[in-house]
Amino acid sequence: MSFANMYFANLTDFVHMGGHAPYVWGAYGIGVAILVLNILVPWWQSRRFRQQLQRRLSRKAQHAASATSSMSRPAGTDHVSTTRP
Repeated sequence: MSFANMYFANLTDFVHMGGHAPYVWGAYGIGVAILVLNILVPWWQSRRFRQQLQRRLSRKAQHAASATSSMSRPAGTDHVSTTRP
């Protein structure tokens, strides 16, 4: 097969690819999908990681704040006292 004979007379012939259009365009579609996913998947993963990290840091800060507030209470006031008459 010579490269000199590989031409298309018009756009319709190009789109039909000599009867091989489903295979050729399918291969291009799969290739483009893989390239797009190679860009989007790491972006989604890093975004999810940043969100999880932000939630974790927020929980840690809340835990630290509650720990310091409980330390400032006088001893013995962290439970309900029961007194008998």
